[in-house]
Parts: sequence; C-alpha cells; structure tokens
Amino acid sequence: MRNALCFIALLSLAIFNHQLGAEEVSSNKYVGNWLLVNGVLVLHIAEDGTMTLRNTGAKGKITIKDDGSFAWALASKPTEGRIWEDRLLLRNEQEDRPKWMESLEFRRADEKIAAEMLEFALRQASLRQHASTPGASSAARRESIERAIVSNLRQLAIAADRYYLEQKSDTVAFDQIVGPGKAIPFLQPVDGEDYTKLDLRKGAAPWELTTATGLKIKFSR
Repeated sequence: MRNALCFIALLSLAIFNHQLGAEEVSSNKYVGNWLLVNGVLVLHIAEDGTMTLRNTGAKGKITIKDDGSFAWALASKPTEGRIWEDRLLLRNEQEDRPKWMESLEFRRADEKIAAEMLEFALRQASLRQHASTPGASSAARRESIERAIVSNLRQLAIAADRYYLEQKSDTVAFDQIVGPGKAIPFLQPVDGEDYTKLDLRKGAAPWELTTATGLKIKFSR
C-alpha cells in the first residue's frame, strides 16, 4: 500500500511538472510584439513571461494555459484573454465599451512595424494634446485635427493607388490595405472619424468625412 501511495504521489508530481513545462513552452511560443488591429497599441511578451503595453509601460506577468487562454497580472487591473495561431484577444476593460468590443484583437508584428506604430502613436498624442490645450484657439484645434486626418487620407490614397497598379484592379476593400501586414499597418482615427465607409474605387468622387465633433473634411485624390 505504501509503495502504491508513493507511486501515485510521484505520478501526480510528474503530471504537475509536465503541465508547468507546457505552460512555459506556450509562453515562449508567443514572445514578441503584438499590434492592435486598426489601432496604435503595442503589446510585448518577453521571455520571462512579462507582458508590457509599450505605449504606457504598464506590465505584469502573463500565465498562459495550453489552450491559449491567459491571465495578465497588471498591477492596476488584472485582466485575461486568449491567444491562438497569430491572434491575441485581450478583454476590453473599458466600462463604456459597446458589446461588440468586449475583446481587443492584436496580431503579431516584427520590431520595425511595432516601432513605427509607437512613433505614430506619439505623434497623434502630441496633436491631440495641442488641440486640447486650454490656450489654443478653436481655429488652431481645428487645423491640428484636419492636418492629422488629411495625413491619414493621403496614406490611404497612396495605398489604394498602389493596390490598383499591383493587382490590376479598379477597386479595393479597406481591410485589403489596412491592418497588420498590409500597406498601412494601422490607421488611427483622430476625432472619431470612420475611414471604413470611404469609397475606395478608382476615380471615385472626393472623400468626405465628418468627425465625432462635427468637423467636415474633404479630400480630393
């Protein structure tokens, strides 16, 4: 009986250690940068099992199970999510989020793309800060927002034109040129504008956008 009990204890310990090893292997599989789809957030998973939001420096240990589900031990507010294949879904903790945004989707990216996204995020934050400065006039705020939106539209027009040329096509869908691994890895709204509704057909009428605060932007391609 004693030998049987010892065998069961050793077997249980072996299974437990195997499970831990599987989690460590799973964690190592996901080391690297992860970019928010159509956004400017960058997550990084390090070899020691720490996940960091590179935009802010917030970090915490990430525990990944064999099925890809994970817990992220952020000091501010622990959260959870799931990783499989090349996708990372992170629970959206914003209280006022719409139901369809329960999770934020991230995709793998190399360091060059991640660095470009962080640089872009810094520029956008600077523009927003300038636009919201108490001493800035409404005209200055409008000019700052318009400049950032026109920059986005110019990127979109260039990417669409290149797609027409390479694919010998007269039209393109938004998600064919915007997103991780695409011509434009990310296209961040400046004032709540929606780029997905633009007519991307070749020779289409000038683009018009209305922002969340009511600004109307017109862009001739």
